[in-house]
Amino acid sequence: MTKPIERFQRYSLYTTLTLLAIFPTYFYIHEFDTIYSKLTCTFILVFTVLSLSYFTLCLCYRGYVTLDQSLKLAVGKNIKTCPICMDLRPERAHHCSTCKRCIKKMDHHCHWLGRCVNYDNQGHFIRFLFFTFCNALALLLFNSYYIYLITFTDSTEITYLKAAVLMISTMFSILILIVSFMNLNTQLYFVVKNITFIEKFHCKNYNVSPEKSPYNLGLIYNVQDVLGPFYLFLLGMPSGNGIFFEKKSNVSYWPKHNGFSNEMYSESL
Repeated sequence: MTKPIERFQRYSLYTTLTLLAIFPTYFYIHEFDTIYSKLTCTFILVFTVLSLSYFTLCLCYRGYVTLDQSLKLAVGKNIKTCPICMDLRPERAHHCSTCKRCIKKMDHHCHWLGRCVNYDNQGHFIRFLFFTFCNALALLLFNSYYIYLITFTDSTEITYLKAAVLMISTMFSILILIVSFMNLNTQLYFVVKNITFIEKFHCKNYNVSPEKSPYNLGLIYNVQDVLGPFYLFLLGMPSGNGIFFEKKSNVSYWPKHNGFSNEMYSESL
């Protein structure tokens, strides 16, 4: 269940990303009759659409463990019971105290999304971060160029309204650039190692290296398992079902997932 504060944060993010594309483009970028300005306008508008599209897809794929999937668990001899909701729980799944459900391959609960980053939407979440980062970078580069023209040349005049939009868009682009880069860097690390935030945190408590994860089957497999096959330009969905996972071996040193509660993570992120 989405909390009202999460719904407000989600709408605020939607609005901010949309306005960062519309306002600078309308007030000053389109006024430059150059190839650079036209490319920047096109780049910002296209990447904003892609960013918001993948943001929306993150909301659609919630990663809930369904009854049909629980029945597959019973047949597959991989039976674990969630101590909170008392339903059958797949490996790598965890109970989210905010969503009140067991989530497939749960990474963390994102309060800006109002959803858990999970097996079904992690690829979309990474693409959202990537296109948002590129969009903020393009806007920051153009704003820096515009500020240079205003400061060191006499060829450009600016009104108070344009100056306000320029300063606000520059500050927000820097903030979004930093946040999206940090989260994107973290998510790509998880993809390369084929682990989740919860598993990494759990390994730290048990003093076990994430490199020893039985789910780490190599770079190519790990990337395709999250972002889709390469022939779809990594824009597809995982080929699995998030219930059963291929493993190198049943190693005894990998911490058991049922050894701890997930509530500390969903409340702290």
